[in-house]
Amino acid sequence: PPKNDGCSRMHIQLNGEPHELPDGETVAALLTRLDLAGRRVAVELNLDIVPRSQHATTVLR
Repeated sequence: PPKNDGCSRMHIQLNGEPHELPDGETVAALLTRLDLAGRRVAVELNLDIVPRSQHATTVLR
C-alpha cells in the first residue's frame, strides 16, 4: 500500500521487482536502503551504467 507521509513517491522496477521510493532519492540512498552500500554492485539507470563516483549525485527520476 502507498505510504501517506506527505512526500511525493515514485514507483520503479529494480531487478524486475516493483519498489516505491521518495521523489528525489539518489542511487546512493537507494543502495543504503537496500543494505548494499559499500558492496560491489553494477547500477544501470535507463540503459546507462552509473559509475560509483556518481552514485551520490545521481537522482532517480
